[in-house]
Order: sequence, then C-alpha cells, then structure tokens
Amino acid sequence: MANREDRRVLKVAIMSFILAVFMFLVGVLIGSSLQRSYIADAEKTLYYIQSQFEDLESAMYLPYSNKDLTCKYLAIKLQDVDKSLERLQPSIVKMERDLNVNSEMYRMLKTRFISTRLKYWLLSEQLRSSCNPNTTTALFFYTTKDKCDDCTTQGYILSHVQSKVGKENFYVSAVDVNEDLVLIKTITLAYNISDVPAVIIDGSTVKKGLVNESVLIDYICSKITCNSTE
Repeated sequence: MANREDRRVLKVAIMSFILAVFMFLVGVLIGSSLQRSYIADAEKTLYYIQSQFEDLESAMYLPYSNKDLTCKYLAIKLQDVDKSLERLQPSIVKMERDLNVNSEMYRMLKTRFISTRLKYWLLSEQLRSSCNPNTTTALFFYTTKDKCDDCTTQGYILSHVQSKVGKENFYVSAVDVNEDLVLIKTITLAYNISDVPAVIIDGSTVKKGLVNESVLIDYICSKITCNSTE
C-alpha cells in the first residue's frame, strides 16, 4: 500500500512539474508573440512617419515663388507627423515597462524612435526659421537610465503648456539623453547640457532644471502671439 501511495504521489508531482513547465513555455511564447506584435505595429508607424519626412524634404525644394504654399504644406505635414508620434509614444512606454528592454529588437526600435523625434525637431526648427510663422519649438531632454521625478514632471508641464498655447504653435520633441546617438551627443555638447531635465527653446535658449508652467508660458508668449492661456 505504501509503495502504491508513493507512486501516486510521485505521479502527481511529475504531472504538476510537466504542467508548470508547459504553462511557463506557453507564457514565454505568448510574451514573445506580443513583443513581436508591438514592435511590428511600431515599425509600421515609423515607416509611415519616414514617408512623411521624405515628402517634407521634397517640399523644401519647391521654387521660392511658392514659399507661402510650401510653408502651409510643411505646417500641415508636421502636424500629421506629430499625431503619429503621439500615437506611438504609449506603445514605446508600454514596451519599456512590460517587455525585455535589453532585447536587441527593442533597443533598435527605441533608437529609431528617438532619431525620428530629433528629425521632427530639426524640421520644426526649419519651419520656424524659414517660414517665420507664429510658432516656437522645444527639444526636451530626459533620462530613463536613472530615476528622474523632475523629468516626469517636466514632461507633464510641457504637454500642458502645449495644450494651452496650441500644438500648431508649440512643437515639442522629447528625447532620452542616454540614447547612443551622435546627434544627441553633439547637441548636448553644443548647448552645454550635462544634467536633465533640460529644454532648448527655439534652438537658442536653454532652460536647465525643472521649469514651471508659468515661466514657460510667459517666455513662449513673449516670442509668439498666444491665445488666452487661462
């Protein structure tokens, strides 16, 4: 009887082990499938944004006599790109939180995403300086490498300011300062940025440390015509 009971216990233990291994493998497969799905969706959006950039760059070669038309076209296209980046941002944040951030696929995707944001900033600067519309730009540096509560707060403040001033007037691009890109290193060196948060406004003025909402709005509205920000 004892041997029979021992065999039964052993059988249950083996079945439990097999079931646990099976569930683990299913979890790994589902996680891997979700990761590929997230990345594939993000890749599609980045590909679309890249096609919009190519249209923008082509438009810049239009004859000078069509400058007004070109500027209007650039403004519309940049707004379209901004919407795409805004839709993509939650996916990047979700992947950073839920997936293996050390995976090669994720790191390559994030690098492309940050590069796209930098290109967006450069084009918005070109729109501002060449077309001289009623716009201002901000390049916001943050970090995900270390805990940075001020970076999170600054991001919320910039989003709130943008909603008050108007997205068509205030172009904001946020980049991770720790991303290994030559352009990031060049910009931080040129503007003497050694700590975050930091915000470059209109490619010239650097605001270091946490900048509150009223200071940002006052500064921006001293450079462009703002609607009521109440």
